[in-house]
Amino acid sequence: FMATIEEIKEVVLKPYTNHRQLTIREVETISINLIDLLITKDVKDARTMKYISRFLTKQDYADLVQERNLVKRCGYPLCSKSQARVRDPFADVQMTNFLRQNNPYAYLTEYCTKAHFRCSQFYQFQLSDEALFARVGVHLDDYEPPSEIQLLEEVLA
Repeated sequence: FMATIEEIKEVVLKPYTNHRQLTIREVETISINLIDLLITKDVKDARTMKYISRFLTKQDYADLVQERNLVKRCGYPLCSKSQARVRDPFADVQMTNFLRQNNPYAYLTEYCTKAHFRCSQFYQFQLSDEALFARVGVHLDDYEPPSEIQLLEEVLA
């Protein structure tokens, strides 16, 4: 089950394509519907991953990662695997706060590998903090994003 740009346009955006400026309520609905779609489906390809970036803030993306983890999936939306660890084995152990906060393997409770943890961080860092309702025309085909999002795997290739 893969989420594509076409499916996102049909399932999430179609009701709103008759006007350029989205209301706060419409933005909330789009965000919820997009995250709902990406909890159960993985992003099909790099093109789709870049496309969804226009609808996400850094916080929306953090929420998406958490929601994917709740259904036992790697937080990186391009991945179809589950996290390497469903829970942190050190979380219950009596340990200092420093050790708990600096556990070098904590990412394994959210991602399948360190590579996907890094890809996810790289992606999230590039997302805008600007509220979606302020991005006029973001949901329309003629929208030009301020800058093209890059994926770490493409940069490294």
